Amino acid sequence: MTPEPVTGAMHGEADGRDATSGTGPAPPDVGRKRARNPVAIVKRYQTPILWAIGLVAFILAWWLLSIAVDKPYLPPPDAVLSALWGSFHETTPNDPHLMQDHIASSLSRVGWGFLIATLLAAPLGYLVGYSRILENLVGPTVELLRPIPPIAWLPFAIIFFANAQLMTAAVFIIFLGIFFPILINTVDGVKGIDKQLFDAAKSLGASRLQIILKVIIPASLPNMMTGMRIGIGVGWMTIVAAEMTPVLHGGLGWYIWNRADIFRYDEMFAGMLMIGIIGLAMTQSISLIERWLRR
Repeated sequence: MTPEPVTGAMHGEADGRDATSGTGPAPPDVGRKRARNPVAIVKRYQTPILWAIGLVAFILAWWLLSIAVDKPYLPPPDAVLSALWGSFHETTPNDPHLMQDHIASSLSRVGWGFLIATLLAAPLGYLVGYSRILENLVGPTVELLRPIPPIAWLPFAIIFFANAQLMTAAVFIIFLGIFFPILINTVDGVKGIDKQLFDAAKSLGASRLQIILKVIIPASLPNMMTGMRIGIGVGWMTIVAAEMTPVLHGGLGWYIWNRADIFRYDEMFAGMLMIGIIGLAMTQSISLIERWLRR
């Protein structure tokens, strides 16, 4: 008698598997369904979605407040955006410069201050964090000067740099605003390095210079970047405040004060908006570099 052929289901039972249990290869459309899962998409793009929601909520609140107040000194967002666009193409009788000229003026002052502060604060931070003697020598002076707001130095800077260009006084103010955040964060980064790394380097015969170059700098670089991010924010706020004084001409701070004097409040807010956009771009750029270094 010829045996009956065994079906696919019987094969599954003979192997101890249920053909409907799903232990075999998943159907090809399962991966597509998972990829289209709205929850997964929201989690993946959560940060930009929240950014967009927060920005839309801010603009809506601003627009409603401008309608409720109904005063010329609080223009609606559309008027400010229109004024911002026009500032790149139109000038006024008492200001022959365009918006891009004021942006370049402010950025050049901040750029020089940032460069000088980084070149001085970073090496000093590495040395102070590594040497207890140097920390005790420099620490009290740093803690004495650090709480002084940078803008408080402006009268001294104007008098001290009277024979130089006023841009030098502005760069000095920016330097003070950026110097201390970089210095403090670099020192903390060096102190936070695992002592076993130093012991391992010394056991391998590394010199002090090699320890600084191969251990200290790479390990504390993310902290230094954090100081740079904080410092550039402080420096950007400081230069805008410094440019609002009568002695400094040009720049976004001067632009805001000038437009307030001639009652062009939409352009005044346009300058404020430009400050926020540039400040956000600078801090986010440094944050991206910081996250890349922490990988």
